[in-house]
Amino acid sequence: MLQLGITFSADASSTQWLPDHFKLETGTVVSAGGSNALKPNNAGVLTLTFPVAGQSLDNQHLLRLSFEGPSPQRFLIFWQSDTIAGKLFHVEVAAPAPGTSTLDLAEFTGWEGNAEILGIEFRLLPGQQLKLSNVSLSSLSLSDVLKNYWYHWAGNRYWHNIEINRVTGTVDADAGPYPVPFFAGLTALALALLVFFRAVRRDKGAFNWQVAGGVILCIWILSDSFWQLRLWRQAGVTWDTFGGKTTQEKLLVSAHANFVGFTQQAKDHIQNSDARIFIASAGDYTGMVSAYFMAPFNTYWHRGGPELPAGDSLVSGDYILVVAPSAVKVDLDSGTLRYAGEVGLKVSIEYDSASGTLLKVM
Repeated sequence: MLQLGITFSADASSTQWLPDHFKLETGTVVSAGGSNALKPNNAGVLTLTFPVAGQSLDNQHLLRLSFEGPSPQRFLIFWQSDTIAGKLFHVEVAAPAPGTSTLDLAEFTGWEGNAEILGIEFRLLPGQQLKLSNVSLSSLSLSDVLKNYWYHWAGNRYWHNIEINRVTGTVDADAGPYPVPFFAGLTALALALLVFFRAVRRDKGAFNWQVAGGVILCIWILSDSFWQLRLWRQAGVTWDTFGGKTTQEKLLVSAHANFVGFTQQAKDHIQNSDARIFIASAGDYTGMVSAYFMAPFNTYWHRGGPELPAGDSLVSGDYILVVAPSAVKVDLDSGTLRYAGEVGLKVSIEYDSASGTLLKVM
């Protein structure tokens, strides 16, 4: 546990916490390069809280943090105030990029009253480390607004699956303003001003479409520069993460590293390469990814339907890979499997881990 004191006023417009002020709730402190770094637990979770003294969340709603290391897979903020006694709020926001990031929390439900608990949670790949240099809460100024807009449009983050079909051009895909409508409006305003100045000057000559086209081109280049900046940064992150690695090494540093390691261990315990493997999972994502990485084995997964077929459809030598979340229950003492429609299927446990269990039908 890492915990130190701090001197500040509850009425101040800005409150800053340095590394000695952090309280490490989940994870460990390790020595790295002559200074201390923070390492998550085996599940990749790193949680910190900060000493609060009744800061007014209504006034101090700008959260800044500076860190070095990998960009987290997920990032969460949690707090409790005196507004609703005992109510702990949790929100997940777009994962910040290394460096200094600024988040405006005023829009979130429950960010009001005087703070009693404040903390952040990083979700990293197991074994990764980061150095968090400071965290602060402050009031919003005009320069902060402009910086927020810049970060919102130009900030770096990983691509998300939703962007296969929908790209908003913002760090938080669900929060505006969005750059395309903004620059479209700016273009319309610029063209309207051209028409207005012609009318004021009573210019009766032909409209200069080259000027209008130049305005449209310049604004389009400005809007596209944000996309190009993000693309350039992403290319660097991709090279740093995957460059020079084999296919297996790339998988082990990807966002699916846990599934890759788990399914590889499960495959190593399957003796018959022609055996049937049934994926039992109530999670659409976990079931799909597990089935994918179990290839090229003879894998079955019923998406959206019963997790497993009826017990009389399973024969000796079949394998069942139970991946959380799942309604399938294993009685370790009696070696039986229980699920809807089946209350006593005999199985042996071939491999067990925090991610799931491989069973063999007896």
